[in-house]
Amino acid sequence: MNQDSLGNTYEQETPQVLPQVTINDLPVEVLIGIFANLSPVEFKNLRLVCRKWNFVLSDRAVWAKAFGNRFGTGPTFASVTRSQMWLLEYFGRISATKKWAKAKATAQLYRLINNQYGIVDHIETDFIHDRFLMFAGVSGAVSYCTLSLGKNQVFIPDDPLFSRILAYDATWTYLCWGRTTGEIYLKNLATSTASGSNRLSLTKIRSVNTTSSESELPISIVKLNREPDKHKAKVDIVSMNTMGLVQFWSLLGKEISSLDLNDSAFFLDTNFKKYIVVVSSHFITLVDFNTHELLSKFEHGWTFSETPVAVNVDFGDLNVVICDETCVRVFHYADSSFSVLEGNVPTEMTIIDGTMQTSSAVRNKNIVGGDGLLYAITLSDGSVCVFNIRDAPSHLKFPVRILPFADSRSPTGIAQYTKVALNSSVVAIGALADWIHIYDAHSGEYLREGAKVSRKFTRNGVAPILKIEFGPNGACGIIVCGDVVQYFRFGEEAKPKKKPNAPLVADASSRREMHRHIQAQIDDYDSLQHSEFELERMADKYNGTRFDSEQEEWRVALALSASYANNEESLDELERVIELLQTDVSNVLEDAVDEDLKLALAISKQESFNVLNSGVESPEHVGSHSGANVSQSRANGQIQRNEQEHNRQEQSGYGDSEIQVGNSETYESDEEVLRRVLELLLIEH
Repeated sequence: MNQDSLGNTYEQETPQVLPQVTINDLPVEVLIGIFANLSPVEFKNLRLVCRKWNFVLSDRAVWAKAFGNRFGTGPTFASVTRSQMWLLEYFGRISATKKWAKAKATAQLYRLINNQYGIVDHIETDFIHDRFLMFAGVSGAVSYCTLSLGKNQVFIPDDPLFSRILAYDATWTYLCWGRTTGEIYLKNLATSTASGSNRLSLTKIRSVNTTSSESELPISIVKLNREPDKHKAKVDIVSMNTMGLVQFWSLLGKEISSLDLNDSAFFLDTNFKKYIVVVSSHFITLVDFNTHELLSKFEHGWTFSETPVAVNVDFGDLNVVICDETCVRVFHYADSSFSVLEGNVPTEMTIIDGTMQTSSAVRNKNIVGGDGLLYAITLSDGSVCVFNIRDAPSHLKFPVRILPFADSRSPTGIAQYTKVALNSSVVAIGALADWIHIYDAHSGEYLREGAKVSRKFTRNGVAPILKIEFGPNGACGIIVCGDVVQYFRFGEEAKPKKKPNAPLVADASSRREMHRHIQAQIDDYDSLQHSEFELERMADKYNGTRFDSEQEEWRVALALSASYANNEESLDELERVIELLQTDVSNVLEDAVDEDLKLALAISKQESFNVLNSGVESPEHVGSHSGANVSQSRANGQIQRNEQEHNRQEQSGYGDSEIQVGNSETYESDEEVLRRVLELLLIEH
């Protein structure tokens, strides 16, 4: 109890303690809404505050809302980088948008020689290998060149057989067409020339039975594989006649299989990998490309008496888009059934064209944004609506509508010529060669004016645009106006790094020169490998480590065995010969020693007698001396030479003993004298 100054007592009140409430006590949904208003760049630092913030910022919903607030994307959108990291996608999208909006623009214009003006039915582009092909369906003429500069133009004129046709298709290597008579022809563009005959490059895929009374049905659709089989054994051509008979052909003209759909179809498309999609007046038919069997058949809800405005197939997620004049329907195939998404255009508007984003990759939902795919429809007033066809709600909505002709400065009366090209970040809208504009594909924001085409390349003023197409990588593309082509690029082109010691090859712009150079390098390598292999094989063969056959190995073994036996016999025989030679030589030497001994003794006695008698001969020796004059004279010369040789040996230290001759000296024994004489004879000879 407490008492105040007046004496009143009161109880002291304890202050009430309020519970502490922080931002972390907010629900996760509220935190997601708060963080979504921040820039994705700040998420990296905010994740380090606490565990709850890290948990919230790791949620895909936060990033999806942040991207929606920053770029205008929805929960599912097309990715620019095809990455699974949100921050990498954020910087990649900003960089791409900045390049399209502010980078320096460069353009290259050129005219094709195709004897046609404004009549171009088929265009093929290859930005990676820098190739461009244009095909005129009226005459069958083909022109192709380099995409960026228009160099190395090749013109293949029309063919007399290219008449009375309903279907055709062209790739970089082949041109295929089907006639109303039921015939199918295949033309090899690589072997066709402008001056030579085309007979060698022409193949009849399907012939007509002229003996039959029944007329063949016309070929209505032909499709060629963009990546043909090099062995020409697999299916590379798919054809269909007016009654729905689908036939599968190889490039050699062999019919591999066929399937009768019993339905008159106006559309067929395939990726030559897994599926074939056929659209008829009442049904959508799905066929397995590998087994050539019918998978599903579904009614699309229309009764078409003629080809609809637009039909496109998304093989990455198996979506079929059909555009009528007032309605758009997306048919998604999954679990052996189709699901339908539908959207209607505004009143008093009609659809005049439909364009789908080009994508050849299979859908990967782990990619940032769910790997969406954009589709654009062109309305009768020239406006363009852009929407996503993957994981769309039950009712299609058009969140982005671009009005390029709303500006008073825009030309009038050209809305029906509007052409559209789009990728994951921007959309290009144009009608005339000098009227092209680029917008953001998700927000519809205007970015810049497209490149202009010079009027000097047109024949009758400004020509309408036939096609606009973007490159798969980088901010680049082409614009086709009649026989005039413009290649444009925003920003610097990324140049690949060259190897430091790369060999100089032939002119890279010439396809045939490059092919010959590569083939020559391959042949040289094969020749080198073959020579090394032959060298090793011959070395192993002659060294006895490898034989061509088992029979040869046995022959070599027998030869070696026989050679070893012969060597042993030869050694024994050689020993016997040496013994015989030694015996013969010793006998010969003994005979020679006896004769020389007798001669030496006679000479020695004569010399001794001459010395003792002071040069006077004894009477009893006169007869013998006179009878031996001839032999004595020959022996004297020999003995003088022997004595000179003996003196030289004594001076050099090789003498064995000394012979002293004098009045009081005596000779050594006869054997010693004989031995020395023989030594001198042997040394001399």
